[in-house]
Amino acid sequence: MDFISRVKIFADQAKATVSQKSEKIKTEEATKNLLIIPFLQRVLGYNAFDNDDFVP
Repeated sequence: MDFISRVKIFADQAKATVSQKSEKIKTEEATKNLLIIPFLQRVLGYNAFDNDDFVP
């Protein structure tokens, strides 16, 4: 699967997730956990919890 396809799939999934959980996304940390970390992992292929792979 190419990069553009992964981004499109992620965008569709993120849109659905945000519409379902929009009332719970009140902080930067919630946004990071719901959108940023999954984007890094699913679209870019990084392990956001491995310091050798990703440095915050």
